[in-house]
Amino acid sequence: MVCPTPASIPANHSLGKTSTHVIRFWVECLLSMWRRKSRERDLDRELRAHLELEARELQEQGLSLEESQQAARRAFGNVALVEQEVREVWGWTSLERPVQDLRFAVRMLFKSPVNYGADRTRLAFDDAVLQNLRAIPGVRSAALVSAMPLEGESWIEPARRLDRPNQDGPLINLRWASPQYFETTGQRLIAGRFLEERDRNLDSAVLSEGEAKALWGSQDPIGGQVRLHGKPHTVVGVVADSRNTSLKSAPARMAWLHYKDQPPYATFFMVRSAQSPDTLLSSMRKAIWSYAPEINIARVKTLDSQLTDSLATERFQTFVLLAFGTAALLLAMLGIYGVLSYSVAARKREIGVRMAVGATRIRICAPTLAEAGAPVVAGLAAGLIASLLAGRVIRKLLYGIQVVDPSVIGMVTGLFLMAAAVAAFLPALRTASVDPMDALRSE
Repeated sequence: MVCPTPASIPANHSLGKTSTHVIRFWVECLLSMWRRKSRERDLDRELRAHLELEARELQEQGLSLEESQQAARRAFGNVALVEQEVREVWGWTSLERPVQDLRFAVRMLFKSPVNYGADRTRLAFDDAVLQNLRAIPGVRSAALVSAMPLEGESWIEPARRLDRPNQDGPLINLRWASPQYFETTGQRLIAGRFLEERDRNLDSAVLSEGEAKALWGSQDPIGGQVRLHGKPHTVVGVVADSRNTSLKSAPARMAWLHYKDQPPYATFFMVRSAQSPDTLLSSMRKAIWSYAPEINIARVKTLDSQLTDSLATERFQTFVLLAFGTAALLLAMLGIYGVLSYSVAARKREIGVRMAVGATRIRICAPTLAEAGAPVVAGLAAGLIASLLAGRVIRKLLYGIQVVDPSVIGMVTGLFLMAAAVAAFLPALRTASVDPMDALRSE
C-alpha cells in the first residue's frame, strides 16, 4: 500500500476534518511501515516461487537440478535490483534507506566473507567474468586490476633483489593484474613481455622502468629475481614509466603480479572496445550478472571520466582563479573608464580651445587613447615578468602544458588590449563630440 501524500488533503475542509485527514495519513503510514516485514516475506516467497517454477521447467528439459537453478537465476537477472525497485514503489524510501544502510554496515562489520571470501571463489569469479567480457562483440581486450589508475598510491612495500638481500630496496606500489592489462591501458613495453596466461603457474612480475633502474641500474633486469609480497618473483617484463597513481607527481615506481597470487577483494574490470560507452555498459553488466546475478556493481566509468575526476581539485582551483581574474579585469576596465572620463571632464576647456583653433577630432582623441595605453602597456610588461617568475612555483600543478606558452601570452595580451580599448572608447568618443562654444561658455 502506498501512503497518500499530505498534498492530497482537500484545502477547503474545516479544521476538524483537516485534522482528521492528517491523523489518518500518519496512522496509515505507520501501519504501512509496521507491515513492511510481512510485505518483505511475501515478496521473497513470490520471487522464490518464480525461480523454482523456472528451474522446474528447465529441469524437465534435461538439465540437472544445479544447472537449472543457475540458468533460472541468470534468466531472471539481479534479484536484489528487482527487490529494490519494488521497495521504491512502496514509498518512504527516503526514511528507510538510511536505516537500511546502517543495518547493512553493521551486518557487514560482523559478517565474515562467505560467498567471495575464499581466494579460490574470487579467482573463479574473476576468471569467469573476464571470459564473458572478452566474448562481447567489439571488445579488443579486457583485464582486471586491484586498483584503478589515478586513484593515488596504495599497497606500498620495499622490493629487494634476491642476490642482494642486505641492500635496502626502493618502495614500490604493488598491483595485481591479469593478462591484457597493459594492452588495455596502452602502456609501452620496454623489455621482455607483458603478463600472459602461462604466468598463472609461475611467479612472474612486471616492473616499471624507474623501478628496474633503481634495482639493476644499467643491467638487464629480465630474468632477475626480486622479493615482492613476501616471496621471490622473476622479472619477465619492464614497461615505460607512466603516471599510474597521480598526474600531479612524478611517475611512481610500480610492480605488477598475476592476480592468481592474491585475487583482489576490490576488483576493477577494464575493457577496451570500439563500441560506444553506453552500448558497452549494458553488455558489461550482462557479462557480470550472467555469472553472479547477486553481485552489485559499484560504479562504471570511462578512463576519460577517471582522468577528469582525478583533476577535480585542480579544475576547481582553476575556476576560482578564473573568476578572480575576470573580476579583476572588469575592475581594471571600470578604473580606466573612470580615470579617462574624469580627465576628459577636467580638460573640457582645453579641448574646446584646440577645436576652435582647428584641431581635428583624431588629434583631439589621440591624447586620451595614449593616456589609456601607457599604463596598460606598463602593466602588461610587469605582468609578463611576474608570470615568468610564478611559473617556476606552479610548475608542479601543471600537466601536459608548458609553463611559458607564447600562444597563451599572445591571447592574454590581446584580451587586455581589447579590454583597455573598450574602456577608453566612450571617453574618447565624448572627447571628439565636445562642442567648442559650449566648452568656452562653461568657464
